[in-house]
Amino acid sequence: MARDNVVFMRGSFDPPTLGHQALLLAVLEKFDSRECILIINDYKGHGKRFRAPSSVRERMLRTLLIGNEVKIKVLVATDTNRIDYNQVKAKMYPKSCLIMATGYDVLIPWRKYIGYIDKICVADRECDESVAGEPPSKFIADINADFPLPNEDRVELVHLGPELHSCSSSLAREKLAAKKYEELSNVLTPEVLQMCQESKYYDKG
Repeated sequence: MARDNVVFMRGSFDPPTLGHQALLLAVLEKFDSRECILIINDYKGHGKRFRAPSSVRERMLRTLLIGNEVKIKVLVATDTNRIDYNQVKAKMYPKSCLIMATGYDVLIPWRKYIGYIDKICVADRECDESVAGEPPSKFIADINADFPLPNEDRVELVHLGPELHSCSSSLAREKLAAKKYEELSNVLTPEVLQMCQESKYYDKG
């Protein structure tokens, strides 16, 4: 019997962007998945500071999938409640194919753990040679050679379109702090933008 496909995405989501939404929707559609688990990073060590509390970021995240028949589970990873892929896989989805949706920059430090991950879909938003010192296609081909699967590649590149190549949470925070809301139409959904404005958490840089 075929395993259910569950999409796994983690990040600070401070705030969640159109890039997060596009990658999530693309992977859900590609693998005909009806369930996703989203991990919000809320680690405070090493001076890490988030603009919005995790509860607000969760509400923003959930708006990204409004209108889609997808079951959403959101967990918050903290200094006292650490959550990783293997933990989610073993405890929550041992019989499912857990597909990680992530950025290319995140894939690089994860390389040594890739053999433990069922499947990875990488957004092309940050795919430039400066990240790994080589073309993304070669980097991913090398990973697939090192961690082969029987009938498919373990890592696939997901093309999101050039309009999302510069889309990031840091850019959103910069524009929000400067109140340049008209420049955020290609960065945030209208729902997330409204929540950012109303919450006031992003008013200061």
